[in-house]
Amino acid sequence: MRVERKMDVPISTFQKRDGSTDASNSQNIGVNSASGKNKKAGKSGNNNNPSVSGTNLTGESLVAQRRGIAQKQALRVVADAFKSESKIDTQMQQLLDEIHMYQDEISAREERLEINNKKLEELQKKYNVDPNSEEHKLLSQLEDVQGSTGYLKGKSEEDAAVPITEYQKEAYLYVKSNEELNDEINDFKDAIYKSRLNYTEIKKAREKTHNMIDAQKASEDIMESANKEAVVLLTDEAVSHLDEAQKEREKEAKEQAEEKKEAKKEKAEKLEREARQQEMIENIKERAELGEKTTADIKRASARKERMEAVEFDVPEDRKQVIADTANLDESQGDVQSEITNILNGLKLLSDDIKGVTVDRQL
Repeated sequence: MRVERKMDVPISTFQKRDGSTDASNSQNIGVNSASGKNKKAGKSGNNNNPSVSGTNLTGESLVAQRRGIAQKQALRVVADAFKSESKIDTQMQQLLDEIHMYQDEISAREERLEINNKKLEELQKKYNVDPNSEEHKLLSQLEDVQGSTGYLKGKSEEDAAVPITEYQKEAYLYVKSNEELNDEINDFKDAIYKSRLNYTEIKKAREKTHNMIDAQKASEDIMESANKEAVVLLTDEAVSHLDEAQKEREKEAKEQAEEKKEAKKEKAEKLEREARQQEMIENIKERAELGEKTTADIKRASARKERMEAVEFDVPEDRKQVIADTANLDESQGDVQSEITNILNGLKLLSDDIKGVTVDRQL
């Protein structure tokens, strides 16, 4: 936003009656001090950011809060500058109003002078008096008139009294009034000169300070700083989110790796158990095929021997050997098969599982 105010007025400097243009008695408006404060306020706008607590705020809400504060601060800087400019405008307008008032007063007195001069011309015609005569010039030297006697200025009471004519008696009032009117006009012209001089000084000071321009620049700097801060906040939050997401991914990957590791270990243990079981089964089968006896086989054979010996007491001698050999062969095969079945049951494996394992090993 840019607010510029210009109040141009034609400046025609009136010289004082002594011909000087001294402005030592001009009014002290104090524009520079006011504008200087505004300029400092505008420039310091970026360093006066109030602190904002970020507790329980996300990046976007914190950015919105910071931007809101920055906008208020920028508006305050511009508003303060505008307020200062308004005061200057008021001062300048007051000076213009004074100038116009003085000009009106001068115009009114000039009208009265014109009336008085016309009256004097009428008296001069009436009494046939030349305006350049001594009779007329004496009027400007008189301080007072009483009756037919006039009193000169700057004389003692005895020397001041001089006789005056009828023309002088009547014309004195107009001449005296003109003198007073001219003095007042000169005073008003001096006042106009001072007011216009002050107006010019204020205008020059304003052109040097550029309060509104400086405030506008300061407000833009405030908003630019807020935008940069917003970028930093949002970037930090985005980085934080990325870090958290990365940590979460790493955690999940680690858990999955652990699960796979455990699954691999369990599978390896299962395969090892199956291998041991398969080895045991194969060992049993090999022993059965080779006719090797296990400890259980020996014990069973001893039991059968004992039973056979017990039977021999009732069997004839020629059948004892045949029965014994046949019984030993059948019982040995049955015992081996029974032992295999018991082992399989103990290992909790079905015959189908054994077949599957055997096929897998062959493949």
